[in-house]
Formats: sequence, structure tokens, C-alpha cells
Amino acid sequence: MYNLLLAIILFFTIQLSFSQVSKDSRIFIELKKADSLIFNEGFNKCNFAALKQVLHKDLEFLHDQNGSQNLEQFHKAFSESICSNANFKPIRKLVEETLQVYTLKNEGKIYGAIQTGNHIFYIKEPNKELYATEQAKFINTWVLENGNWELKSILSYEHSPPEKEYGAKFNADYVYELFNNDKQIDQLLKKHNITSISIGLIKDGKLQQVRNFGYQKKGMPVSSNSIYKVASLTKPIVALVTLKLIQERSWNLDEPISKYFIDDDITKSKYVNKLTTRHILSHQSGLPNWRYLTEDKKLSFQFEPGTKWQYSGEGFEYLRKAIEKKT
Repeated sequence: MYNLLLAIILFFTIQLSFSQVSKDSRIFIELKKADSLIFNEGFNKCNFAALKQVLHKDLEFLHDQNGSQNLEQFHKAFSESICSNANFKPIRKLVEETLQVYTLKNEGKIYGAIQTGNHIFYIKEPNKELYATEQAKFINTWVLENGNWELKSILSYEHSPPEKEYGAKFNADYVYELFNNDKQIDQLLKKHNITSISIGLIKDGKLQQVRNFGYQKKGMPVSSNSIYKVASLTKPIVALVTLKLIQERSWNLDEPISKYFIDDDITKSKYVNKLTTRHILSHQSGLPNWRYLTEDKKLSFQFEPGTKWQYSGEGFEYLRKAIEKKT
């Protein structure tokens, strides 16, 4: 127990001091393979020979719901619960995007590593598709023994129900499987009163699938050309351009914007000369989201700039016009 707690302390110390190893590095690949021997072979296929290759004789396993186990108890749990019922078999899948590795060194020499990530657990039953039961996080401490990686400690924590009914986010493999079951997706849309959904799957930087479900409007099915209001994507573009101009010293973060532009609706406002770029970029401009949403349909300050927070599309439009006027 003491060794595991020490490893956890070391892990957080390392996170503050060092960056994680590259995902194409030899160590990352070796430990990912070792993880697969424990779970893909051992946990999922009940391959005890694979487990023996990578488990340290002084293994410590801590689970936030089922207590702690040593190596002997760990093996016993596999044989008596995980691998005892072929009709109700737990299956574990790694959420690969979350996997990280940090090395442990002594006098500049690597003697171990800490591996962190998320995983999702499923149940496999005869003549049924896999269904997710819970998700969790893990921290593995590996040590190098005679040139071989051995798992010294496991911390499995934050077990909770999957974030979605049919699996957790990040679980690309399950989304891929779901794509091939149109009926199931249609049922989900009806259940949650969703008009339509378009899903794109990207793997290895390439678009693999695009699927569309539901209707754009009555009698018109949604398609790959349907337009969704997904986000305020122009705001980060305006912000980036502005910050670049500030970096080049051709725009001043704290200069009154009234020097370059004043909207006709607020020419007589007492706050017009107080408004700065800093206020707008931090959503403290005092302006509404959009003037057409206000009672009189006109632009006005709803509070003094810099005194409160309020999301404002008008603020970013205001900044854009001022920059255009100057440049």
C-alpha cells in the first residue's frame, strides 16, 4: 500500500516537472503492448499465461469499489469472477486517446514508468451486442526488471456509469459499431426527442464515415449538406487576429475602441469611451449578445464595461468593425 501511494505522489510530481513521452516512442509502444497483455489477453480472453508475463510478484491493486488485492488475490479474482461465467463475461476496452506515459528515472537512468488513461467496461452475453456498464480511470506503475516491463501497482478509480446510454465519450470503437445499426440510432433520436443528427468519424486523421439521421424539416431528410448552427466559430478567429495585431504592436489591448469606431446606437452613452479590446475578448463589454434580442432592437450598454461578465456576439462584431476602420 505504501509503495502504491508513493507511486501516486511521484506521478503527480512528474506531471508538474516533465512532459509525457511521445506516443510514437519505444517506451509508450512497449507499455501499450504490455497493457494489452493484461486486459485484451488476460481480462478479455482469460489468458493467464499472458498475465504472468507482465505482473510483478509484489503487485498491489487498489480499486475504489472492491478494495485492495495482492498478486495471489488478483489471480483468484480473475479465475473466480471474471472468467467463471462464459454467459456473462466482462470486457474491457482502453480509450486510446487518453493513454499517457511518464518515465521514472534515477541518476538519469529509466527504471520505471507511470501509465494513465481511461477505460470502459462492457458485458458480453450470448447472441447480444456488447453493452457498456461503467467507465473508470487508471494509474499503472511499471518497473524494469532485467530488461522487462512488469506491472508493480494498479490504481483503478472514479468508476461511474457510462456518460451516454450506449457508451462513454472518446469511445470511437463503439461509435463505429453503432454506425452500423441504423435502427438503434433512430430509436435513440425518438427517445431523446432529437430532430436530427449527423455523425462523422475520424480515425488516424482521416474521415472514415459520415452518417445522417432524422429530418431537416418535415418531409426533408437531413443530409451531408445540411447546415447546423454548431458554434460561434468566428469569435476565436477574431480573437486570434486581434491578438496577433497586439503582438505586432499595431493594436492596443487597453486603448478605448471609440478612437476608431463608435456605433450609432451608443454615441451618447457614458460608457462609450471606456470600452476596450480587453473587455470584449473577456466578455466584459457590457453589450448584449445581439441587439435584435433586446426589447428596442438597439445596441446599448447593459452595465459598465469591466464590472460584470456577459457573453456578447455584438462585442466581437464591434471589435471587428473597429479593426477594419483602423486597418
